[in-house]
Amino acid sequence: MLEFGVSIPTRGPMATRDGIAAVAKHAESLGFEILSVSDHIVIPKGIDSEYPYSESGEFPQAEDERDQCLEQLTTITFLAGIVSKPKLLTSVMVVPYRSPVHTAKILSTIDVLSNGRLILGIGAGWMREEFEAVGSPPYERRGAVTDEYLRAFKELWLSPSPNFEGEFCRFSDIAFEPKPIQKPHPPVWTGGERPPALRRAGRFADTWFPIGSNPNYPVDTPQRLAESLASIR
Repeated sequence: MLEFGVSIPTRGPMATRDGIAAVAKHAESLGFEILSVSDHIVIPKGIDSEYPYSESGEFPQAEDERDQCLEQLTTITFLAGIVSKPKLLTSVMVVPYRSPVHTAKILSTIDVLSNGRLILGIGAGWMREEFEAVGSPPYERRGAVTDEYLRAFKELWLSPSPNFEGEFCRFSDIAFEPKPIQKPHPPVWTGGERPPALRRAGRFADTWFPIGSNPNYPVDTPQRLAESLASIR
């Protein structure tokens, strides 16, 4: 089924309580099924990392978007309280930015408080400078960290007695409640177009969630989309 969504601003002049509420409520009144929120915790002053979705490799940002940046999961929690119908999509959550047990609890709480409307869109990230600023695990290991954290999320959401022993995350002898309302857990949509991202989609995701404008790995024609889908299988 085709669903239509609206991106909620987290930067710029509309990224205020009143601005977000106005966009979200109007989108709901028009029948949009999904509200999506992007993920940046900080925007470094200098960015040398190559942005995957522009021909120049530069991260596009307007002057009025350079400093302000609302946090993604907090914004989605706010949305859960002001609209009752649209699904709430993290588009995408950069998994290594946040510790896995705490993040799994936040996501479970959002799903409970929104009455089962969370969609977890995830990616491994691209901006080295932001990784370093927020104290994430090493940028070079971001793919392995993302895969392991996803496994940890599912262990916490599904197991009555969660236990996990990984390279970057470990826990045992804990209770984890409440579980998400959606069963077995909120839908997982994985972004990214490179081969590791496609493998992640095949292993962990309910939906592959690419962006067609990646100049290095375009999925902007039916043939290219079919080739990428074949590699997932």
